[in-house]
Amino acid sequence: MLRDFRSPEKISIVWPVIIFISLLTASLIAIKIIWSLGTKVVNELPDSTIKNESDDIERFLLQILGLYFFITSLATIPNHMLQYVKSFGDLKLEQGLWIFAEIFKLVVGLLLFAKVNAWLTLLKKLREF
Repeated sequence: MLRDFRSPEKISIVWPVIIFISLLTASLIAIKIIWSLGTKVVNELPDSTIKNESDDIERFLLQILGLYFFITSLATIPNHMLQYVKSFGDLKLEQGLWIFAEIFKLVVGLLLFAKVNAWLTLLKKLREF
């Protein structure tokens, strides 16, 4: 029965439409998240009376790194999910690890961007050690 589903005659227009709608929805959600994070950063800009400018540079670089991780993982997760759908649900270990790694990179990117002060204190403690 599964072999009949894999034949090209049985594939309808429904799957490409579902995939397109899901990718469009995921893209709109990503745009909303990036927009809200950007407004959060702009609203929380410090005054010009900051004594230590190296903290600002480190904060900016950590946020850029987090944004890079977030965007690259959002760009590659749909590819891995499409490979999973293409294999008709037969999840191989390699595909599962790639999906897990990209989700991990997505979470790390969000944490780098959102919790930058915690990362700065961790870096300061590591330097003092």
